[in-house]
Amino acid sequence: MSKEEVRMSEVSDNALLEYLTILKTLEESKVPLGTKSIKLVVTDSVTVYDVYDPKSSIPSFPWISFALVNTGPNEVKIGVNGTFDLVSGCYIPKNGELTIDMVYPVIKTLYLQSEPGGTANVKIRGKIGKDVLM
Repeated sequence: MSKEEVRMSEVSDNALLEYLTILKTLEESKVPLGTKSIKLVVTDSVTVYDVYDPKSSIPSFPWISFALVNTGPNEVKIGVNGTFDLVSGCYIPKNGELTIDMVYPVIKTLYLQSEPGGTANVKIRGKIGKDVLM
């Protein structure tokens, strides 16, 4: 084997090892670290709930999944991550439930809003994961 072939083999081995390490880390991130339960009163103004804030003095972690129960009295609209969009959000009626599972801990922000002039009481239980994704 020439010096160039040996060097290419070493680079290839290092790249494969790095790839396998990343895959292992991603798989480990799917294992929940615990749960967090919250209750919110949602109005017709958009409520932003930061699940994860890496700059906070209080440690927080992104969620893998969450279950939301709307106890009413009005319906609530929810958006996850990104910008809240009044058109594409998901509506949950009074006494309705919604479960979202992203498999990996990527849920960092929830956006909630009730119908105009309305309010909604929601209970949310999130599964906490280790932040390994960029």
